[in-house]
This record gives sequence, C-alpha cells and structure tokens, in this order.
Amino acid sequence: MEQKLIIHQDMRDLKEKLEPFFNLLPVLNIFSGKRSNNSFLKGVTSLGIDLLAGPRLAKANWLIRLFVPMFLKGVSSQAIGSNKEKAIG
Repeated sequence: MEQKLIIHQDMRDLKEKLEPFFNLLPVLNIFSGKRSNNSFLKGVTSLGIDLLAGPRLAKANWLIRLFVPMFLKGVSSQAIGSNKEKAIG
C-alpha cells in the first residue's frame, strides 16, 4: 500500500515538472492541424535534420538531444504544410 502511494506521488511530481512543456505545445501549434501528403519532402527534411543536428548535439545532455530534433522536425513539417497550402490556395 505504501509503495502505491509513493508511485502516485512520483507521478504527480512528474506531471507538475512536465506541465510547462505541455503548456507550450498549443502555443507553438506544431503538432496539430491537418496532415498533408508530403511524405518524400518530409522524409528528406527529417534526414537532413538528423545529419546536421546530430553531430552538433553529440556533447549535449540527453534531454536536448531528444527534444531539439523533434522540435525542428515539427517546425519544418508545419512549414512544408503551410507552403503547400499557399501554393494550392
């Protein structure tokens, strides 16, 4: 019973620590919206980000190595989608 309480407290602490990150996602509007079919362009962009950002982040801590490429891929995906909509519209 005591172990359950400890686990629940740890989960609450983790949620409190991650709350600022979750509050940023809607503001940045990276992970929402309509998905378009630009799979080749997005794949090439993702590969380019991995090749360019990977060596530069080699000495960074694990959290930065995890979030920076994810953030860059989200931004580039959003930019690719908005450029396609402008070209069509």
